[in-house]
Amino acid sequence: MNKVKVNIVDFSPKSPLKKEFLLRSMDFIDSEKASEAENSKYHLMLVDNVEDIAQLILHLRAMSKKNHRSIVILMYPELYQSTTVFNLLDSGASLVLDFERTSFLDQVIRENIDRWETIESLLHSSYVKENLVGESAVWKNTLREIIEIAVFTNSSILIEGESGCGKEKLSKLVHHFDTRKDKAKFTLVDCATLSKDLSGSEFYGHEKGAFT
Repeated sequence: MNKVKVNIVDFSPKSPLKKEFLLRSMDFIDSEKASEAENSKYHLMLVDNVEDIAQLILHLRAMSKKNHRSIVILMYPELYQSTTVFNLLDSGASLVLDFERTSFLDQVIRENIDRWETIESLLHSSYVKENLVGESAVWKNTLREIIEIAVFTNSSILIEGESGCGKEKLSKLVHHFDTRKDKAKFTLVDCATLSKDLSGSEFYGHEKGAFT
């Protein structure tokens, strides 16, 4: 993996040794000063006191509007409270980690940045550009979410929306980026044409002679 530009946002004046240890362990990042933050789409935010949480939330919201990814490192376990973590995630943090209780912290950060880099690469692929046109931030974030689910999980997906909003297009996107080797061809089924009594057999099959 090439070095990735990461903006370091430092709210950790009480933890210089922890900060130094963390940054030294992450040889895959090219850390930047706050003045160069516009060149970074990733932000590593270090905080070691509760008084700075409010300011950190404001910073997260600003970065979220630019569709940047932010990783928050809480330097002390007492800061890692459910309410605090929820507020940080709700304000735009992509990941919130406990410095002392997260095993292989540098590896976790690297794996997530790798994951986001893959998603961005697929988002700008020719398939997406040719089949899912749109430039709004909301649409791009929707595509990022769909691509992440398709590539990195085996989860089932329910896509809801009004007629003509693009549900079939998104379904084909999921199938296209599905990495399972045993996937079959994409099959489109119009549920409105299925009778209630026979829908089970249409979806899941039936044994020979079941209707005789």
